[in-house]
Amino acid sequence: MSEPLHWTRIALEARLDALEEKHTGQAFIDAVVEFASTLSDEDRRAFQDVLLRRRRPPMLRLPRKPPDES
Repeated sequence: MSEPLHWTRIALEARLDALEEKHTGQAFIDAVVEFASTLSDEDRRAFQDVLLRRRRPPMLRLPRKPPDES
């Protein structure tokens, strides 16, 4: 018996892009939930990560403090 196919992160991102182009508002949310329900547990976790990374605001990149020269 062969291994089931798994979605790559790039493929999941592309699928999310397609859903965003086709749906808005509640219809988009419903489409994301419906798609996620078709995924394996592993792929669903990867898809959740894609969703979180896409929606999380960029982190502030503050310069490091120079070492204390005492």
